[in-house]
Amino acid sequence: VWDEQLADLPGPSLIAEGHPPSAHFADAATTADFDVDAAARSAGVPLSVAVHGAWALTLGGILHRDDVVFGSTVSGREADVPGIEDMVGLFINTIPLRARWTATTTARELLAAV
Repeated sequence: VWDEQLADLPGPSLIAEGHPPSAHFADAATTADFDVDAAARSAGVPLSVAVHGAWALTLGGILHRDDVVFGSTVSGREADVPGIEDMVGLFINTIPLRARWTATTTARELLAAV
């Protein structure tokens, strides 16, 4: 399945060593002037999907690309393993998440794809 999903990927989404910091980003505390949870709900997606979409766009902006892949950690507790709910241990996994968009992609379309 992953081979198909990543087959036409132009290359890894790496931030090159020595990449100069962008003038558009700053290390400053900010407060959202809107309810992020409510915005995600109104788009019909969980907050985690909204965060993935925001990270995809951020990574795309840094890399100057509209097709990026990054790792997303999942709990793994939903696995079809008998008795998993009673097991002690770490069941996390990191899966690749690919996001692609064009100049005409809407925020809702991007979130639906993520």
